[in-house]
Amino acid sequence: MIKAITVTNDNGESLRLVLNNPIPSEIAVESIEGLEPEKANINSTENQVYDGSSYDSSNVPQKPITINLKFLPNDGNIERIRHKCYDFFPVTKNVKLEIETDERYLNIDGYVESNLPEIFSEMEGAAISVLCMDPYFKGHTDSRNMLKGVEDAFQFPFSNESLIEKLLIFGDIYDTSFRNIYYYGEKEAGVKIEIAFKGDEDLLVIENVHQNIRQKIFLNLATVKTQNQITEILEDDYMIIDTTSGNKNIDLYHYSSTDNRYKKYNALSGVDLSTLSWILLIKGYNKISFSSSNDDNIKEFVINNKVLYRGV
Repeated sequence: MIKAITVTNDNGESLRLVLNNPIPSEIAVESIEGLEPEKANINSTENQVYDGSSYDSSNVPQKPITINLKFLPNDGNIERIRHKCYDFFPVTKNVKLEIETDERYLNIDGYVESNLPEIFSEMEGAAISVLCMDPYFKGHTDSRNMLKGVEDAFQFPFSNESLIEKLLIFGDIYDTSFRNIYYYGEKEAGVKIEIAFKGDEDLLVIENVHQNIRQKIFLNLATVKTQNQITEILEDDYMIIDTTSGNKNIDLYHYSSTDNRYKKYNALSGVDLSTLSWILLIKGYNKISFSSSNDDNIKEFVINNKVLYRGV
């Protein structure tokens, strides 16, 4: 059951609409359309010889969400609530919708296509249309998994009830080349991999195994260095590998002593396209592993991802 919807406008202002208690917000949610999984486009080719057709490809288009509202001003000033609705659902602007249910807390970003008030209606309200370019809902919190590095653990307030036993944990140390990550989402999700270096590397291989599916990124860093006239990868240089939909890319950030700053280099030139399969997390256990020409020169290896759902 849906409990509440929170809209955050392009100025960062939020309005929470509780479905069974509209008095605080002075706006009642009458209905919402578009919270279910979006209909897919299936592309196929008809066969001339035998019955049926052959599957070619498929995709899920943008998601339209329509919200029907009724205005319930505590002071009888309908115009004030109408203007409030304009502020929180500004046409052409980006908004975030957060949906709270009994079991999930999801969010989705979209652009307000229309905000149509019923000005001459006896019970005034508005019909809001939001177009979401990414049709999938995201979990409330992102997932972060560290294979190698130090994760901060100390925080305030803290307590230490013993003068002998060591109870305070200042950080967790991770030093492994593989990790089983359980992904709870309904839709496979791309990842953002953050890699910090301790020294020079010539080769980096990242793999994910899920049941009988194997994904692999083979990156020849020697090629990247040669093409960009980089002598060697330095300590604290870092790399970001993005495999999320529409953003697939690999960037190397190398410190330039001449410019006294980190410069970004596109590292896709070092990818072996014959073996490339972008890392995507699939529902269930995903065994992520990495290897390099010198594993000791990998200081930090972190995997970040969002959890994607098809519908509320």
